[in-house]
Amino acid sequence: MRPGVLLVVATLATWTACDPAPYVPVIPKAVPKADAKKQADEDDIREIAFREMLQKETAGETCFISFDEPDVKGWIDPPGEFIARLRFPQLKIHKVSEARHPRPDERVPKEPDRYQSIRDPGTGKSSYVYYVRVEWVSADEAKVTAGFTQGPLSGGGTDWKVIREKGAWVLKERLSQWAH
Repeated sequence: MRPGVLLVVATLATWTACDPAPYVPVIPKAVPKADAKKQADEDDIREIAFREMLQKETAGETCFISFDEPDVKGWIDPPGEFIARLRFPQLKIHKVSEARHPRPDERVPKEPDRYQSIRDPGTGKSSYVYYVRVEWVSADEAKVTAGFTQGPLSGGGTDWKVIREKGAWVLKERLSQWAH
């Protein structure tokens, strides 16, 4: 191999490894359900689950929000109207697509044994993605998975039984809780 070719290959490999451009996973937008009543119920259920998780967050934190659907792989951006429902004056709430997501296997530069976390692109601080999945049991009952993650090997969540009582959705029973 000629020396000039080797230098070009080495330069390209170094440039690719140091590329500062953020990794952007494919994040679909939430698609409204054909049944408007069911969509409204799911949004009400998601709201109480997000409120349950976010009420304990530290003032000033940036929180990224995602929907989760059984038949969709990955994060789903909630509509702006849904984000507006989550009024927590002490928090900065954004869609999941606005986070700085680490590349697969990306490591912390000064600590190569640690995986890189999800970050707030404005501050560079580690942040969490919060997500909610609704699975219907009946017209008046659903199983809700409410979870959070900061990246690989960091996160947890709760499965809830949610029922409609006197016309309003209520977190009725914690079914399970996990951490990883």
